[in-house]
Amino acid sequence: LKPVATAIGSAALRYGPKLWKYGKNLFIGTAADAGAGNVVMQDKTVLKHINENGGVLKVNSNGTTLYASYTGISSQNLSGIADIDSGAKTAAVAANKCIVLLAPITEAVSIGDTRVRMHTDLRGSFQVGDYIQIIDKDPHTIPSQDDTPATIPKHEIRRVIAVPGSGDYIYVDEPFLFNHAINSCGIDRLSY
Repeated sequence: LKPVATAIGSAALRYGPKLWKYGKNLFIGTAADAGAGNVVMQDKTVLKHINENGGVLKVNSNGTTLYASYTGISSQNLSGIADIDSGAKTAAVAANKCIVLLAPITEAVSIGDTRVRMHTDLRGSFQVGDYIQIIDKDPHTIPSQDDTPATIPKHEIRRVIAVPGSGDYIYVDEPFLFNHAINSCGIDRLSY
């Protein structure tokens, strides 16, 4: 899935097949210190669910969605942007770039968990049959006898099998294979 920004209006940005509404987790910023990975947001108050202590963002670069992490948000400054995907930081700190902050989880996910806790109103946007994607900035080291063990991203996708009428959890079809800390990841809803 490679969404491309197709139109910007006063209330919404059309981003591929989905509609990301201004006022949720979408903003357009200007680079304040591209070398340090800092962006000044036009209006932080529009962000609905953020983790001020770090998380994950996505940005479009030439038709490809790239992921980067950030270490904090203070006032209108998004700081500590670093690549998860090669080139994501460069794309994110470009002037007037559209950046989507992935929604945070509200409870760490542990190996073997079959549910994800999030903000209640965000949970309500998921339906049975959708997919939840967890993008994690922390790599997983593959155990080996090599001098430099290989690492892989801790990204996971699971199918949603239950969305209770109340509460903060959604339930998925298979247990998660990795731990995901609150400040190290973000979630994205996928539907096909």
